[in-house]
Amino acid sequence: MKTTLFIVLAMGLILTESTSRTLTQPGDEPKPMPGCEGPSREAMRVLDNFMAGFNSKDIKKFEATYNYPHVRLAGGKVVTLDKPSDRQEVFGRLQSGIGWDHSGYEDRKIIHCGPDKVHVAVRITRYAKDGTPIQTFDSLYVVTNQNGKWGIQMRSSYAAE
Repeated sequence: MKTTLFIVLAMGLILTESTSRTLTQPGDEPKPMPGCEGPSREAMRVLDNFMAGFNSKDIKKFEATYNYPHVRLAGGKVVTLDKPSDRQEVFGRLQSGIGWDHSGYEDRKIIHCGPDKVHVAVRITRYAKDGTPIQTFDSLYVVTNQNGKWGIQMRSSYAAE
């Protein structure tokens, strides 16, 4: 319990601190972090491909944006993938469970950046087929460079699923 509380508080401090160094405004394209332009651009490219893969409902395209092992913390569960999967059902669960059709970024802010790792705070909205917003939530993505491949290593999300 104490460890979980500490992690939640630490994440809150990281996200709160990031507002004082905001590099983008809602709706703006994220700007590369000064002094870290290359990794910043790579991280945004990966996130663009991640969202395109997610919205295409193609698990192979979606998971091609991961670095492994890949960790996701959401809905009170930790899921670790050691390699690409065939979990195509993830899209069906969202479609039947909440009427999801597609998602989009509301905001993306680079909050930390180094030569091989970028932390990006994101706000995502899930939409129904008619464009009606279903849910909006915040997440923290850790994008890493492993042997020349940039990919999402870890996601911590406030999404229900």
